[in-house]
Amino acid sequence: MSLNWDPSLAKTRYQVDAATIYQIVWTALLFWDWFITLPLEVRAIWRAKTTVLKVTFLFQRYGTLLFMLIASYLLLHDVPMSESIYLFILLDCNSLTNSSFI
Repeated sequence: MSLNWDPSLAKTRYQVDAATIYQIVWTALLFWDWFITLPLEVRAIWRAKTTVLKVTFLFQRYGTLLFMLIASYLLLHDVPMSESIYLFILLDCNSLTNSSFI
């Protein structure tokens, strides 16, 4: 039995590894941002009365953290996923690069 080397598989593996590293880096940056701004958030957001703006802020902030944790777990544990899931994760990472942190 001979093994045939397919260069496209190496390229695909490289892309998956790059996506994994990219995901880990953005997750770490997101948690670092969350950690350093938490005292300000507690003073300005958590103690304020409930408004649409407050709910939107909290949903965006903690929804993103949750999504990044789930995506990182899936990538690090080689959970079988379709290409569309990988593409969704990459697009989400790309959207983070185009936004500013609070």
